[in-house]
Amino acid sequence: MQIRKSRPEDLASVLKIYDGARKFMRENGNPTQWKDWYPPADLIEKDLLPDAHGYVCEENGEIVAVFYYNIERDPTYEVIDGAWLNDRPCGALHRIAAKQGAKGAGTFCINWAFEQCGNLKIDTHEDNAPMRALLAKLGFIYCGIIWVLNGTEERIAFQKTIREEGYVMYDLEKLGERAKKSSRSLALLGTDEKNKALAAISAGLKQDKEKILAANRRDLENAEKSNMPQAMRDRLLLTESRISSIAAAVLEVAALPDPVGKIEKGFSHKNGMQIIKKTVPFGVIGVIYESRPNVTADVAVLCLKSGSAVILRGGSDAFNSNMAIAESMRAALESAGLDPDYIQLVEDTGRAAAERLMKLDKYLDLLIPRGGAGLISSVVQNSTVPVIETGTGNCHLYVEKSADVEMALNILENSKCSRVSVCNSLESLLVDEGIAAEFLPLAKARLDAHNVEWRVCEKCSAILGGSAKAATESDYATEFLDYIISAKAVSGIDEAIEHIGKYSTHHSDAIVTRDYGKAQKFLNEVDSAAVYVNASTRFTDGGEFGFGAEIGISTQKLHARGPMGIEALCSYKYIIYGDGQVR
Repeated sequence: MQIRKSRPEDLASVLKIYDGARKFMRENGNPTQWKDWYPPADLIEKDLLPDAHGYVCEENGEIVAVFYYNIERDPTYEVIDGAWLNDRPCGALHRIAAKQGAKGAGTFCINWAFEQCGNLKIDTHEDNAPMRALLAKLGFIYCGIIWVLNGTEERIAFQKTIREEGYVMYDLEKLGERAKKSSRSLALLGTDEKNKALAAISAGLKQDKEKILAANRRDLENAEKSNMPQAMRDRLLLTESRISSIAAAVLEVAALPDPVGKIEKGFSHKNGMQIIKKTVPFGVIGVIYESRPNVTADVAVLCLKSGSAVILRGGSDAFNSNMAIAESMRAALESAGLDPDYIQLVEDTGRAAAERLMKLDKYLDLLIPRGGAGLISSVVQNSTVPVIETGTGNCHLYVEKSADVEMALNILENSKCSRVSVCNSLESLLVDEGIAAEFLPLAKARLDAHNVEWRVCEKCSAILGGSAKAATESDYATEFLDYIISAKAVSGIDEAIEHIGKYSTHHSDAIVTRDYGKAQKFLNEVDSAAVYVNASTRFTDGGEFGFGAEIGISTQKLHARGPMGIEALCSYKYIIYGDGQVR
């Protein structure tokens, strides 16, 4: 595909594309955005003039898309119920339409416009679900409501920007250079200096609470307009108490022993050399994550305490919240007389920026993804930077036939329903056939209070009747992150362990039992980062494990596993003292 200026002789093709676009809108729940007449013929003809700003996209000589683009002070965008990401000169994209069946044409046009300016605004109708989805995919941020057609009709407005001091576009190379430079001074900081910085960050987050909450409200408005599921909105939500918890967690990290400079062992070589193994910072750590803005603070302070600079790349859904938190932390570092580049946030939330970060091995020493299975898989498969795989949690609870029923019900309810959108929540229930007839109706009644949907095997269905759906193979392998649970009746502990081995993501799995031998068998044979006896999987968390916070929960075995605190963010080196020895 290629973009060129439109010409008067393009009129017939352009009119045909706009007619098709209006028809598509009417048939897909958006009959009022362009009605039957917009854009009017005289405006289209004006766009096609040589000195105008109309463009077409061609593929194999055929026009497949049309749009208006210009770097201008657009009067339509002067008044907004909300706030733009910045007030710098920017590009404006209007009247974009693509030929039906021209796959990727809209994406190509929008990406082209953004590449021309690095700061692009666009609006659409609230009912234009396909365009909203495309803008979210391309990393645009919801900014508020604007008005068109002489101020009579509302449109939802979006912006995408790459920013740098002096309005100069930056790329990730520059972030990497700054992070690498700052990491050298950070590695030399003493414990007191790092703790002073963390105390300043904690105080700054509390002081900037209202700014952070205002930014979070913008993200939540965007989530509502994009029909984000309620469970996922809970991951996005910040409240006064959650910000207070984040600030408190920063102080908990400050109170932890410094992991840097620990002598893990020392020994003498037979030739007299003294060899010492000592912990050191990684250097520069990159983290790609989704949705949860508390991760911005958790990750940054853990990296700081462990002596590494960090480059953060959050998702578009939490952009405003992440920006506010990052700005607060950087300001706190400056107030403590330290380099704010210890903490940097990638302000481009598009897929391309994430992919470039995965290839930044010149500057990054470690890359950690936190999010859904799709994100983690993409990073693992595409990164040239060493990766620690984290997060995906298809967690299981096995209720063994000797279990205390009331205990099992309490653990089931807590594991599944206390917060369904997090990776340590329960997704699959296994029940011993010897207790299934007694336990399953009670379990169903307990989870019915939370409107949990059940997807079950034939044996469970025979007990629960038509109140539960039949489970598919994929249901047992799915991390729902929702009020949905899969269930299976098993013949005993061997079948339970076999099922977990087949479907588990090796995050957290639990057994409820009064049989000591069965408990030990489960602990020994279930190959997961956290294995529980008679306790909820929801405890797999850095704060609960005494780490203050966590950078993620590793589901791999090299080099860290389970909740990762500051010690998991250190490497080591060997220091050798000699006296002229040669080999």
